[in-house]
Amino acid sequence: MIRTESLSLNNRLHDITLTLPDCGLIGIIGPNGAGKSSLLKCFAGIAQPDSGTVFINGESLLKLDYLARGQRIAYLAQNTPIAWDMPVYETLALGLIDKLPAPLQQQKVQTIAATFALTPHLDTSIFQLSGGELARVHLARALIKDAPILLADEPIAALDPYYQMDMMQLLTDLATKQLCVIVLHDLALAYRFCQHIILMDKGQMTAYDATQNVIVNENLRTVFKISATIDKQTNSLYNLKKHP
Repeated sequence: MIRTESLSLNNRLHDITLTLPDCGLIGIIGPNGAGKSSLLKCFAGIAQPDSGTVFINGESLLKLDYLARGQRIAYLAQNTPIAWDMPVYETLALGLIDKLPAPLQQQKVQTIAATFALTPHLDTSIFQLSGGELARVHLARALIKDAPILLADEPIAALDPYYQMDMMQLLTDLATKQLCVIVLHDLALAYRFCQHIILMDKGQMTAYDATQNVIVNENLRTVFKISATIDKQTNSLYNLKKHP
């Protein structure tokens, strides 16, 4: 569980107080510069707030050392550069916090690879993967350490529509047993897949509630200056257009 009290960061976040559940898929949406990535970085302990506190399962994030944070939080940055040419197996193993005996490491890698349909690619160079396959590798590497919280900054931004849907379904499945908090720009996918939404605007949390209570035309007009057709029965949002 993540909880914040009066969280503020420079001019990017202002007095954010919220409580996130132990599991579920939570989307953070808002215009460019709204504070989405800054909020996620505060959750992860990467950005140090000027005031306020982040709690992870009741413990202040400031009181947790880097190892303790790593055991609780998996963080996937918006841009994950690839510095070395290495097989998928070795790339996944880099996500482990502790050095494990070879048999146990192999078991962990093979298990996470199977979860993300990467088993056929374990010996493949990461430079030879498609964009969708590489996105799954990055997500699997973040999750191999079994942290109960996943924080991902725009994990589908560089993917084509097929792999965007694929990744969102993977995240939905993961969120049945852990907390997944993701920054998204695609409102239709956020509406379809996320259980709850944090709506950010100008560094403030405009709304936090069940998705169908947040992604409504009143908020779309106020925050994004757009309107849309929203079908609650099919869980769909479409026909986006500028609001005059």
